[in-house]
Amino acid sequence: MIILFGQQKGGCGKSTLAVNIAAGIAKIETNDIVILDADRQETAAGWTEEREEAEITPRIPLVQKYGNIRNTIYDLAKKYEHVIIDVAGRNSDEMISAMTIADVIVMPFKTSPADFGTIPKMQELIDSARMLNPKLRSVALLNMCATSVTNRNEVADFKAALDSIEGFEVAPNVYDRKAYRDCLIDGEGVIDMNNKLAKQEIASLYGVIFK
Repeated sequence: MIILFGQQKGGCGKSTLAVNIAAGIAKIETNDIVILDADRQETAAGWTEEREEAEITPRIPLVQKYGNIRNTIYDLAKKYEHVIIDVAGRNSDEMISAMTIADVIVMPFKTSPADFGTIPKMQELIDSARMLNPKLRSVALLNMCATSVTNRNEVADFKAALDSIEGFEVAPNVYDRKAYRDCLIDGEGVIDMNNKLAKQEIASLYGVIFK
């Protein structure tokens, strides 16, 4: 499966979700997987370096490529069962070209009007991509949600708004937890850690992607 993590706005946690889904696939299903880091911030590349230095298994190979990455994805998909793609948070050549070949695009949104303001453009891009790639599924979720009781109603309101958008499959919320920050530093996935809630969140997202 070709899984693209993309969104028009940066800072919504795409890279963190991408590496955690990769770690989950590698540990639960198969290590026949590769990450394509097409984001010049190189968060996923840094994660794999930490993972290799810490000798965490299974090993997850990573390739870096920028610009029109369609041919690179095609080549990787012939060699690996699963390709995880992380692109920059903007309307980039990387995201647009990846959408023309991916099986699913996973779009994290923070609970903010700025993030939700990108939804019409994302819908437009997905509709355009489906002219070349009719199999493309779109999965949206709220990410980095506040865990405090005082923000509970706000999160619920944004979730209701996301659920009401036509054409998106909506995954359960992912919350702002220290485990997600730690895993980037340590080269782990939350599947390797002891945070039960974070594990459940990634498992829920995994279930929607592979439904």
